[in-house]
Amino acid sequence: MNNKGFSLIELLVVVAIIGIISAVGIVSYNGYTRSSKEAVVLSNCKNAASFISGELKKCEIQEGFLEYNTIGGDTKTTTKIACDRDITSTIQLIGPMITHMNNSGSYQNPYGNIGGGDWAVYGSGGVCGSGGCYMDQLNDNNVKAYSRGRVLVQYQNDGRIAVTCFYGIGDTKMDATKWTSPLSILDER
Repeated sequence: MNNKGFSLIELLVVVAIIGIISAVGIVSYNGYTRSSKEAVVLSNCKNAASFISGELKKCEIQEGFLEYNTIGGDTKTTTKIACDRDITSTIQLIGPMITHMNNSGSYQNPYGNIGGGDWAVYGSGGVCGSGGCYMDQLNDNNVKAYSRGRVLVQYQNDGRIAVTCFYGIGDTKMDATKWTSPLSILDER
């Protein structure tokens, strides 16, 4: 008999080999995507801190107004914020900066929609410094549970600003298991 074709054993061996190669490829791919998302978050953190620091330096140098574009659909509006600290507190200045960063398109949350929003930068009052108070606040408010992929900008009217980023995959889609040490900025206007 002249049978042409593959035996059942040969087909099973080929399917097993393909399965092993696929499993290794999927694990590697997931590792690459996780690494790239974490790199985006860390880049967002450094860029946000640099942006805030640069804007504060502009205020020190030009002593006028900072202008921020607020983008809403097809309408673009410009918000002018006075640089004078007696007129505009740190809190009043950081809020429009955060809105500008989210609307600029330069800051994207690589994890997508987390906790009902896909914004990458958000603010919260209350900076205790680089020590335990800051970390206690994160744990008490459970900030890390809805912050994966986001930049947290904390600020106070005394001019202290801290920028932290959250990344890592936790128990749920929103959980962050890792976060950066706060990058400290001082509003010296």
